[in-house]
Amino acid sequence: MIASLKRKRAEQRYRRGPHSITDLNAPLLYLSPHDTFTIGDACEGVHVFGATGAGKTSGPGRALALSLLRSGMGGLVLCAKADEPQLWMHYAELTGRLDDLVMIAPVSDGGRFTFNILDHEMHRGTAGGGNAANVVETLSVLAEIADAGSGAVGGKGGIGGGENGGFWESSRRTMTRHAVTILAASEGRIRLPDIRRLILTAPQDRAEAAESHWQSESFCFAAIERASSAPLTDDQRIDLEMAVEYFLIEFPALADKTRSIVVSSFTGMCDDLVRAPLRDLLCGTTTITPEATFEGKILVVAMPVKQHGRVGRLVAGAWKHAFQQAAERRPPNTQSSPVRPAFLFADEYQHFITSTDREFQSTARSSRICTIAMSQNLPAYYAQIGGSDPRSVVDGLLGNLRTQILCANGDQTTNRWSEETIARGWTTSVSTSSSDHRGSGAGGAGGFGG
Repeated sequence: MIASLKRKRAEQRYRRGPHSITDLNAPLLYLSPHDTFTIGDACEGVHVFGATGAGKTSGPGRALALSLLRSGMGGLVLCAKADEPQLWMHYAELTGRLDDLVMIAPVSDGGRFTFNILDHEMHRGTAGGGNAANVVETLSVLAEIADAGSGAVGGKGGIGGGENGGFWESSRRTMTRHAVTILAASEGRIRLPDIRRLILTAPQDRAEAAESHWQSESFCFAAIERASSAPLTDDQRIDLEMAVEYFLIEFPALADKTRSIVVSSFTGMCDDLVRAPLRDLLCGTTTITPEATFEGKILVVAMPVKQHGRVGRLVAGAWKHAFQQAAERRPPNTQSSPVRPAFLFADEYQHFITSTDREFQSTARSSRICTIAMSQNLPAYYAQIGGSDPRSVVDGLLGNLRTQILCANGDQTTNRWSEETIARGWTTSVSTSSSDHRGSGAGGAGGFGG
């Protein structure tokens, strides 16, 4: 009774909003009358293993979700199962957080919120913003996410390996970076359909670049013209000159086969993203950003992978990447300017894992992000990662999720890992034995000799 009363008082005390949740010692859960699970513990990461029906979602998952919402935190929720958006709506209702709930879904499903991830990267106001190379890197991460379903986490977005893989990857990045540079100056915003259109309307040879007909019809040339008359800094002007030189001189001079491979690798990489519904959800206008979670908004990517497949995984992965990047770019926590914690919550996390998760989780406590990941077993992760050494990627991530919750599980690989994680202790045991040598050859070693 007393413990229950203390728990209720603690919940009320730590539901007062951002001033209380900046205290990492604030309790999220009472494990017993004397043991607490704090916000600081959550910032070190939580992982839950459990077989289907073992209660990982309804047990630790529910308890952690409700405690995070009651604390006043905002966060990002990734959905794999069809009932998860409705479940989080129920959680928000139970904790009085419905006003903070934002459902990210296609317009056809009633969605109202969109996010241009490339333009957000180009125009963010933090250090490193405005760099075309970072926009290209973001696009490469999206390509990795798109390939993840085929066990290609950490891949190169469809260019392929081999001895020339590095050349094609570098060539594609160079082409894309120059296109972004021109569009940033000419259009004032970055849209993936515009990048694609600029590349596809670039001149195929130097003679075409000089033709008046091409110049009058080409989106690429029109963008160059607008960019050339835009007010730019000296550094921006130099970057633009290199980009124009690339598309009017270097690109047309490439061998037809080389140019075709580079362009095809780009169009193949972004094909999903320039089609509905991803074109609107991730490449159109921006009505909400990941930074909203730092103000207490709860963003639920209401496109469960089990329903939306590859498209749902791409939207969830794009939001996860942008959220993690935004968290790492926040100013450091100080006593005068405390940083408000936020959370990342994903059941069936194997659908959302990427090669950058391990690195992000290694500094998540400093970023004040509470990662809650749940999955059925280790083989589910290994199958998603693919490649020659999936174990090192998965073990690296799990090693950085400090709290491990183990529900009932029949998978031998996971149970062996759990045993090794919990560790083995030394015990001292004493045993005695006796033997009776009466008679002939009865018992004992060699007792059957003659």
